[in-house]
Amino acid sequence: MGWFLTRESFNGGKKKKATAKRGAKSASPKWDPAQTVVGVQVCGWIALVVALVVGWRYMEKGVMDYAERNWSHEILAGDVYLAGVPGWMLDERGKPNWVAEEVKELVATAICPEGLPVPGPFDGGRLQEAAGLISDIAWVRDLKQIRRVKGGTIVVEADYREPVALVARADGYQAVDKEGYLLPMIMQSEQVDLYREWLPVISGVSWSNVRAGDRWEDAKVMAGIAVADRLRFEVGVAKQIASVDVSGADMYGRVKVVLETVNGGEVVWGRSPRDDQGIEVASDVKLQRLVELANNVQTGGLIDFDGQYVEITGPRITRGKGLGAPAKGEQQGGFRRVNNTY
Repeated sequence: MGWFLTRESFNGGKKKKATAKRGAKSASPKWDPAQTVVGVQVCGWIALVVALVVGWRYMEKGVMDYAERNWSHEILAGDVYLAGVPGWMLDERGKPNWVAEEVKELVATAICPEGLPVPGPFDGGRLQEAAGLISDIAWVRDLKQIRRVKGGTIVVEADYREPVALVARADGYQAVDKEGYLLPMIMQSEQVDLYREWLPVISGVSWSNVRAGDRWEDAKVMAGIAVADRLRFEVGVAKQIASVDVSGADMYGRVKVVLETVNGGEVVWGRSPRDDQGIEVASDVKLQRLVELANNVQTGGLIDFDGQYVEITGPRITRGKGLGAPAKGEQQGGFRRVNNTY
């Protein structure tokens, strides 16, 4: 037996093999190493980001739990720090005085009120709620910032209302600031002498329905405050003044301020520094006259010439020996005018 190959069958076989080779060659894709590297890098970055996100979530929860366990505690007055308090809120040792301690106590109560859960270190909402309450504290003029720092300390930055005078009332003397705001500070008669040099007493005021933190918008009160603010810290003068009396008025109904002295004398200040002085000398001149009298050897350093009636409103200082009713022809502006001059 033998194989008999014809030309046709031979050529057909070649075609089939050639076709098979071309098909096999076209079915194999071309491999690009650079693209593979890029794909691997992209997958690596995606995996890294996912790992970081998942890890951060677990770590954040752990940190929060740790902080809640170790830093969450009741806020007490000792945890409150008043930054940049003025000198009048410090004692002679540079420590917070009773006013500052009272503010700290009120701040602590505002942040951690009774009946509510202890605030956490990341509880910013509680601080925001407390900020509104702290702004309502009578001593606080303007709350600038409140924040919590490491260790749980509450830092408060604010401007405070400084007392400049005491207003006489039935049960004592209550402090007011320069703008007329009533402060939660009441003293008794025996305490007034201790503060006389920097907190003059205002008398002759009819009390109205005002409370601590309210502004007392009364012409007499504001007139007394304006004079008291001029006198405070002038030690030689202030220590001789028993009260700044604002009960009187001139013939035009304007408040006429009289300084009642500890010796029983009277020194007529006249119009409030807030008002137009008219024919009176300027308020700075009046104060300078009182300072000169307090330092004058001839007067014994007494601004009332030892219990006399004195006027400092005119061109010269005038004084008399008694406090009785003015004699005929000696009335001017609703107050006694005497003939003796100084």
